[in-house]
Amino acid sequence: MKYCTRCGAQLADEATFCTNCGNQLEQAPNQQYAPQYQQYAPQYQQYPPQYQQGQPVKNGKATASLVCGIISFFAAGLILGIIAIVLAGKSKQEVGYLLPQAKAGRICGIIALVLTCVGAVIAGVLAATGALTGLFGNVRYYY
Repeated sequence: MKYCTRCGAQLADEATFCTNCGNQLEQAPNQQYAPQYQQYAPQYQQYPPQYQQGQPVKNGKATASLVCGIISFFAAGLILGIIAIVLAGKSKQEVGYLLPQAKAGRICGIIALVLTCVGAVIAGVLAATGALTGLFGNVRYYY
């Protein structure tokens, strides 16, 4: 056995390069130079078997996020917007990345939340200033 002069790794007697750091080892005068090359094996990210690249991923949470995000523009913006955002996050946890449906649902949910909050602030300002009374006329309540 011989050792690398750079990193000290233990090497086989016939080694010409260190397998740990790649340092070229000095050749003894009686040894012939025979370069040895190591095969490069690229490492790829392994996906779970149900989510192989190239195959369409079906995820109910992503689709539900998109549906809730779209409906949140028309009704119950605050509640459905939050549900759309949460479902998009759950879909990302399940699949490992954000599917396009989940991304669209998340964006729609965020926009619906912002619009709902802005609308609530505007309605509150209008109610506080009395501007809404002219809109509905003189409504009298009889008790």
